[in-house]
Amino acid sequence: MDGTYTPSPGWPDKGNIRFDDVSVRYAADQEPVLTDVNVNFKAGEKIGICGRTGSGKSSLTLALFRIIDTFKGRIVIDGIDISRVPLLTLRERLVIIPQDPVLFAGTIRFNLDPEYKKTDDEIWEALEVAQLKGIVAELDNRLDSEVSEEGDNFSVGQRQLFCLARAFLRNAKILVMDEATASIDVKTDAILQSVISTAFADRTVLTIAHRISIILDSDSVLVLSEGKVVEFGSPKKLQNQDGVNSLLWSRSVDINNSQSHARTSNITNLRRRFRCSILISLIPIDYILGYFHGGLFVLLPGHLNMLSDVMPYYWYQCLPI
Repeated sequence: MDGTYTPSPGWPDKGNIRFDDVSVRYAADQEPVLTDVNVNFKAGEKIGICGRTGSGKSSLTLALFRIIDTFKGRIVIDGIDISRVPLLTLRERLVIIPQDPVLFAGTIRFNLDPEYKKTDDEIWEALEVAQLKGIVAELDNRLDSEVSEEGDNFSVGQRQLFCLARAFLRNAKILVMDEATASIDVKTDAILQSVISTAFADRTVLTIAHRISIILDSDSVLVLSEGKVVEFGSPKKLQNQDGVNSLLWSRSVDINNSQSHARTSNITNLRRRFRCSILISLIPIDYILGYFHGGLFVLLPGHLNMLSDVMPYYWYQCLPI
């Protein structure tokens, strides 16, 4: 049922998010995908959300947008229960950058500002923040240049940066990144992370994490398992307590959900070369030199060209064939 309370135009003005005993399901006849979630995200915090496939990461963000049913508990943003807010209003006030960037047939201007509420200067500022200003400026029609269906005339990385520019233009206090860097190259990933840490410094950012370096940069990390909260705290705190094994486990890369055929092929080549049956991402290679001991093999920089550039600088657990 749609909400009946219309919040002020500036809501949310802080970005505090509180889950009070929240349980979520996709349909009334199905089992919960989140159960009794109690967690508070402070305004302006950068939150890493991690867990294996099926742990409830995406369900948490779907509940935030009221895409799936919260049948128990409540989600409160800046003091307002979101179930009371009209659905369109709620979704207008939040921003999400999905894993697969979405562009529509039309102009660049339309894709960034479909309601035509922003000035040219504001749009150019957003493009500059996303490091796309030079690319768009070189196009014949600049902001009025055509975008083909699904944005096929731009690379995947550029499409994701357009989504970032769109998010910046919305000026929302809450940004959700649903594995937004999973399908892009290292260079674009670095741009996106830099923008998040600067242009979005005062906003609450929820990042569904697929790469440990993203988690380590967060203010807090939420670890989910089978729809329940396993751990919540700063990365440093979680690494220094008994739950560290759970945290490392939840950070693993799910090989069965590889984002591209090239990535799968590279993993297959590594398995053959090093006679491993499974590769699981654990820790950035920056922190250690590398060794093979007790089933652990650390990839050295010389071997990184065998991987797609969406999985750089990590070490891997090798389980013997």
